[in-house]
Amino acid sequence: MKSQIKVACLILIGICLTAIASPTLVVHAGPLDELQSQLLAPSTSAAGTADIVQPAVTPAFNKFSAVGNLTATLSDKECPGLSFLHPYCSSHTCSQLNISGTTTATAPSAKPKLTACITIAETAFDPAGVCDVAAGSGTLEAASGALVNLNLSGTYCESVVHLAAPVFVDLVLNGTWTAVGGTGPYSTATGSGNYGISFEVTSLLAPVTGAALTSFVGGLAK
Repeated sequence: MKSQIKVACLILIGICLTAIASPTLVVHAGPLDELQSQLLAPSTSAAGTADIVQPAVTPAFNKFSAVGNLTATLSDKECPGLSFLHPYCSSHTCSQLNISGTTTATAPSAKPKLTACITIAETAFDPAGVCDVAAGSGTLEAASGALVNLNLSGTYCESVVHLAAPVFVDLVLNGTWTAVGGTGPYSTATGSGNYGISFEVTSLLAPVTGAALTSFVGGLAK
């Protein structure tokens, strides 16, 4: 029995020695060993050719505002171009609010023209039926032709409704805006912020018209 154990041990020792001497043996290191070996290994890259990943450049956002007393029109159907709302509006009541006029702004010029169309979709999120969902788009256009494109989202609410003489209706939109490029110096414009529109109706004859006190604030970068 002892002689058999000795023979087994000698065989194992021989296998171990053969393995150590074998040039084809592959030893898999653990994760830490692999990292350390990579750090200690001499560089095979030519001088100055190492791959360096440059960090993304964050645009410099400037304080932005645009305010003005614009003309507004409220009419049937959704705004053109908002394809994601068309399936909903094809079976639900939707209206569009168009605003247009000159603003006092910080960009793209001191007096850009703001034009926007906002779809108001009648939804059940407000049990009282006072507020609905709003989404749309618009542009700020400088006299030079430079444009900033805007995406708009938010809520539309009936703030004050007085249909007896004198008729007075105040409709309010509040939400967020996002800049999505443009033209000229603002072709890559980015930014975001909040907006508010107070639409004072002056005529209830279709299409409903009035004045829209409009304010946009936030940050904008070229």
